[in-house]
Amino acid sequence: MGDNYDSPLFYSLLIDPLLKSVQEKVSTFIKEDTSLIDISCGTGSFSKILSKKCRTVTGVDISPAMTSFAEKKCRKDKINNITFINEDFLKLKKDNVQPAFDYAVLSMAIHQFDKKLRVQFLEKANEIAGRVFILDYSCPIKPGKIKILINGIEHLAGKKHFRNFKSYNAENGIISILEKNNFKNIKNHDTGRDIFRIVSYGKDTQ
Repeated sequence: MGDNYDSPLFYSLLIDPLLKSVQEKVSTFIKEDTSLIDISCGTGSFSKILSKKCRTVTGVDISPAMTSFAEKKCRKDKINNITFINEDFLKLKKDNVQPAFDYAVLSMAIHQFDKKLRVQFLEKANEIAGRVFILDYSCPIKPGKIKILINGIEHLAGKKHFRNFKSYNAENGIISILEKNNFKNIKNHDTGRDIFRIVSYGKDTQ
């Protein structure tokens, strides 16, 4: 099975509805009239939620299918404070990240990367933003129907994706990854759920 990351329809129909409420929870930690970069923005659904609070939102994604889909949705909804960039985040030019953003967010992205890339993404996000918010799976995932569903979804995303998801779980999730790599000012935010975890870190200690 090939990876389905380049399928906006797959994500917009299957993933985005599951994440909406917890992404809205993340937005409650974001201050009004600020600048934000949404890393691995996918279909742009999270960028749209954040645009209601932020002065400007920049969405970055390596998939041209995703950024094209996101731009069309924003035009349709007449949202004009979001800019989408089709680029590898790690190769993003300085002109696109200067001056630094108030916030960076990575929603359900870290578990998709291999061990080396995870750290590179977290380091660059820390360099360009005052505070970084991570939304990802809570580890360990409790046994039961939810775990079966999550494993099924991650398996559908493709072999490479599923392999990285298992590696993320083997590292005990995002807090363990941040602590092991000496990131500072790590804060765990209550999501009200057992499935997802919201964690922030960075220069800004809020």
